[in-house]
Amino acid sequence: MTILQTSGIIDEEVLAAAVLHDTVEDTDTTIQDLEKLFGARVASLVEEVTDDKSLPPDEIKRAQLLHAPHLTEGAKLIKTADKLANVQDFMRLPPPGYTFERITGYFAHAYGVVERMMGLNSRLDSKSSEVFSSLFLFQGKLHAVLQPNIHSVLKSYLDSLKPKSVEDAGHPQGSSSPTDYEATTV
Repeated sequence: MTILQTSGIIDEEVLAAAVLHDTVEDTDTTIQDLEKLFGARVASLVEEVTDDKSLPPDEIKRAQLLHAPHLTEGAKLIKTADKLANVQDFMRLPPPGYTFERITGYFAHAYGVVERMMGLNSRLDSKSSEVFSSLFLFQGKLHAVLQPNIHSVLKSYLDSLKPKSVEDAGHPQGSSSPTDYEATTV
């Protein structure tokens, strides 16, 4: 939530949903519970940014990348702030047992998701640029968060995610094509 607040976001429902964004994934709380307690919009925003944990990790990553451009504005703000906070956490203290490749793979994935949602808030976009152009310390050496060829790597990855069928073409509210990535690169 701090990233959203420092980016000038004052919408109380977006800020509430940001605080609650992992509640459904990490507890027994349901979207219906959130709606009763916090209202329909907060519950809807949380639902939009909640990953389907019944999917394998690679499918969750795929869904995040493909659905990111189709989220509502509030959900994009929340998802962006969450990814940036996660990257900053990994930079400060990588999870135990994570290899350099796994950490930089997460950074690349987070960048791909965030980049597809940029343009809503100039301060949040600046924060994204700052985070993804940072250096981090791993095993006593400084490394760039993103590798120089990140755009070509992401384009290749997104091209590999082409839908297998019409039903697999994207978000239920509208289809998503992996080639949408080309239009969102900066």
